[in-house]
Amino acid sequence: MPSYSYLSPEPTRYNPYHLNWGPLKGRLYGAVQFEYNDNINLGDKGNRVDDFYITPNAGVGFEWLLAQGQAIRFHLGLGYRWYLKHSELNSVIITPRPA
Repeated sequence: MPSYSYLSPEPTRYNPYHLNWGPLKGRLYGAVQFEYNDNINLGDKGNRVDDFYITPNAGVGFEWLLAQGQAIRFHLGLGYRWYLKHSELNSVIITPRPA
């Protein structure tokens, strides 16, 4: 009787970087955040002001492979915080960070 063996495929490592320029890899990402804050001005008990805000943002991440197991990673994001009731607090958000 013939025997059959099944080998499971080798698991692949997740790679979120889809843009490749030689050793430099990049990825684009985006998100939307919804938040309610019951004290947007950080006031005392009697001076609290609440609001709901929406923050859409987008960014780009880079990874530069230097050697086996060594890499430089950097992310740069840009967003906008939009308050529903207090538009005077709307602001641009820039988020650079090493990863």
